Amino acid sequence: MSGATGDRLGENQLPSQPKFPDEMIELLKQKLTKNDAPFLKFLGKNLTMSWIEEDDSRLGMTRFEYNANELFRRRKLKLSCGPVTIGLNPILNRDISLYNHTLAHELLHVYLFQNQIDLKSDFREGFCNLGSSLIYENYSSKLSKYRLKNMNENTDPDYGIGFRKMKSMLDKIGWKRLLKKLPRL
Repeated sequence: MSGATGDRLGENQLPSQPKFPDEMIELLKQKLTKNDAPFLKFLGKNLTMSWIEEDDSRLGMTRFEYNANELFRRRKLKLSCGPVTIGLNPILNRDISLYNHTLAHELLHVYLFQNQIDLKSDFREGFCNLGSSLIYENYSSKLSKYRLKNMNENTDPDYGIGFRKMKSMLDKIGWKRLLKKLPRL
């Protein structure tokens, strides 16, 4: 990813379903240990990717396929959360860095759920935006740098201020200690 010079996927035709970028798994594996992110090995088995409606106001969404009772039981027994669907807006197909930014954000929602970490919305969305910033930091285009700058200046309580709180913690203590600290936030 770091060698990317542009942000366009280069495809005008929408694939039948979103593609999972294998290089993202490699980047996550470099930053997180197996203990920190055990979900990485299950992505191919339990993750489904789909397109949401293009007129949806969201860029992405995460849906756990089991009902609330089953998810509660699985959390209590410390089992996998089971099948997960990440839906992406088709507009993302035109922009690889925004596509990967959104996917990384949604994957961190899966991480929080799988690890039974319930955070206030500012910490939750701020943490998930750490994945987004990691993606932008690995692209060299002007557009990615511009988006990263906007993330750092965003005034939204969750996606902006929450992100800066989490980024500050990450910069001080690193990924490993941040992941251990999350359940206490």
